[in-house]
Amino acid sequence: MPIDLRLLGDARWQDRPLVGARVQALLAALVLAGRTVSAERLIAEVWGVDEPANPVKALQVLVSRARSIVGAQTLTTEDGGYRLRVPPDRIDADRLHALAGRAEALLAVDPAAAAAVAQEALALGAGALPPEGEGPLAELRRRAADDLAAAPGVLARA
Repeated sequence: MPIDLRLLGDARWQDRPLVGARVQALLAALVLAGRTVSAERLIAEVWGVDEPANPVKALQVLVSRARSIVGAQTLTTEDGGYRLRVPPDRIDADRLHALAGRAEALLAVDPAAAAAVAQEALALGAGALPPEGEGPLAELRRRAADDLAAAPGVLARA
């Protein structure tokens, strides 16, 4: 299954660049949550202490920019917040996280399968950028770095 949303390396949506650190932060915050996120929380996640003068309007503009790339059916408004409607296996960070967990779980019952899944995780994570700074994108990349660090251990024990 193809990856639609890539946030671990060069941020891309269906092979089109996701330009802008705040667009990337918005999408990363939604990926990390995996559910509808309130406007207030997204403002705090994306801007942190550098909140704009009119944060609600700034978030609306940012969501509009993101929707121009991913589509309105993908980034939806729900219950006073926003939700990213992309299956987890089509998001590089979520797929990597699932593969790392699966490899670890398989280790006790099927070491060969665990090794294959760990190799798939390593291949998916090739080119991942190191986490830098704070914010949702850095948090997502830190989680990926932890997942990638576990894969060689699975291979060594398989």
